[in-house]
Parts: sequence; structure tokens; C-alpha cells
Amino acid sequence: MFRFVATSVRARRLSLGVVTSLGVLVACAPNVDLAAVQKYAATAQQAQASFEAIAEDYDASCERQRELNLRADYLTWKPYVPSAPGAPETGHQPFFGSASQETCVVATGYANYPLGAVSRDWKRANQTLLAYIQSLGALANIAAAPTPAVAPLTGAAVAANLIPAPEATNVAAFAGAIVSYWQRSARERDIAKFLEAVNTPDPSTGKTAFGGALEALDVAGAAYSLLIFNECTEITNLYTPALRRLSAIAGGPNAPVILERAHRIRLHWASDLHACSVHQNAASGYLATLKGLAAANDSLVKAEREPLTSRAALLQNLSDLSDSVAALYALVFSKP
Repeated sequence: MFRFVATSVRARRLSLGVVTSLGVLVACAPNVDLAAVQKYAATAQQAQASFEAIAEDYDASCERQRELNLRADYLTWKPYVPSAPGAPETGHQPFFGSASQETCVVATGYANYPLGAVSRDWKRANQTLLAYIQSLGALANIAAAPTPAVAPLTGAAVAANLIPAPEATNVAAFAGAIVSYWQRSARERDIAKFLEAVNTPDPSTGKTAFGGALEALDVAGAAYSLLIFNECTEITNLYTPALRRLSAIAGGPNAPVILERAHRIRLHWASDLHACSVHQNAASGYLATLKGLAAANDSLVKAEREPLTSRAALLQNLSDLSDSVAALYALVFSKP
């Protein structure tokens, strides 16, 4: 009888210890589904190639507009024809003057940065956002990945008015919050703490580190959309009057040259407008994907705080984000 009682006491103590240990594990574990966090990180990683290509296209658009001016000179001037013996030299004669103007306007300070610096800054701002999501993925993975690197901005994007100074400061603060967390956490696998670290409003600004950085990228995306709109407008403003003027002077000794130039203009016009349309759609897709990343992040934060009421919304937002990233990749890397 005594042995039975002793054994029962030990069993109860063992059971209590197991329950207590499980309670500690539950308390330490994140409320959100680890698989959902890993999917969020994986989907964001898939967006990186598209984000980098779009960022690189900011400076590329400026180059295309400069090339458009050079092409306009080539397509709208007569080829040089040597004068007949004894006749006065006529030289390089225009069909009409090119009215193309470069609309890729940048700030004065942009001259202090090398070609590609604006795109590089935008790319780094994108990488900061993706590094945060990569950090979440590392925390959700028992074999945590190395601490994501966050490169600082150089200031070129600010000089070019792509990312205004306050928004650039927000990106820097967001990067600091990511690095600071990893330094403090000693690689604790604690998603909830990390979510709180970058999604708790700053009392002085009322913004979260995540929200401030996302706002900066949204501004950059809108600026890029305007740049591409200006490029498309410049294409139409060049080619439409070019064909009209060539038609007005058709006939006479220059008829073969005029017809050849008109044909080339139509080909270039169609090709340039198609490419511009792809860039416009990609710009819209970039902004839509940013919204998808934000919605998924908000769902994760809410799921961490209210795990029983937010799981369905989280999964739906992750599904929408995956579709958006796939559509953006198809747009950016589509073949003409």
C-alpha cells in the first residue's frame, strides 16, 4: 500500500513537471504558424529578382530617354549627300528639327553620384524590406539562416527625389531596428518579439519601423511610375509629329528616303510603346506587391496578438501575395 502511494505521488509530480514544461514551451513559442511565416519569407524572396530589375530600370529609363533624342536626330535628318561638282555645299540638311526633350529630371546634387547610384539606393531600400522578412523566415526555421545584411543608402535617391529625405530616414531606422534586434536577441527563435520590435508605433512619430520603410518604397514606386509615364509620353510626342511632317513633304526627289524613314519610325514607335507599356505594368505590379507584403505582415502581427481569430485572414493574404509576386515576375521578365 505504501509503495502504491509513493508511486502515485511520483507519477503526479512527473505529470506536473511535464505539464509545466509544456506550458513553458507554449509560452516561449510564437503564436503564429511557423509554416505560414516560412511561406511569407519564401514568397518575399521570390520577389527580390523583380524588385531589383525594377530598381535598375530607374536609371535605365533616363538612358532610354537620352537615346530617344539621339534616335530622333537620326530618323528626322537627311543623310549627308555630297554636292554636285561646282554646286554650293549643302551639308547635313534636316527634314525637320527634333522636338524631343529629356524629361528625366533629377536634382542638382545628382551630379555628385555615379551612373546607377539612384537605382542602387532604391535597390538597397528594397533589400532592407526583404531582409526583415528574411529575418522572420530565419526565426521560423530551427536551423536559422545567417543574419541578413542591410546595406546603407548613399543619398543618391534623395538627390534625385526618388526617395525624399524623411522617407530615407525611415528606411535607415527600419534597417537599424533589424540589426539591433539580431544583436539583442542572441538568435532567439522568437518571432513574436521581432514582430513587436518593428511593428510597434514610435511615440514621437506614431509610425512603426516597418510602416515608415514601406511608405518610403511606396513613394519610390510612385516616382518611378511617373518617370515611365513621362517616357511613354515623350515617345508619342516624338513619333506622332515626325510621321505627320514626313507625310507633308512626301514626294519629289527625297521620296525614297522619306518612305524609308517613315517605315523605321513606325517600327521604332511600336517597339518603344510596347516596352514602355511593359514597364508601366511592372510599376503598377511593384506597388501592388508592396501592398501584398504589407497586408501579409499586418496579418502576421494580428495573428501573433490574436491567434484564434486571424488565421484565415493570414492564409488568404499569403495566397494573394503569392499571386501578386508571380504576376510581377511574369511582367518584369516577359519577352517582347
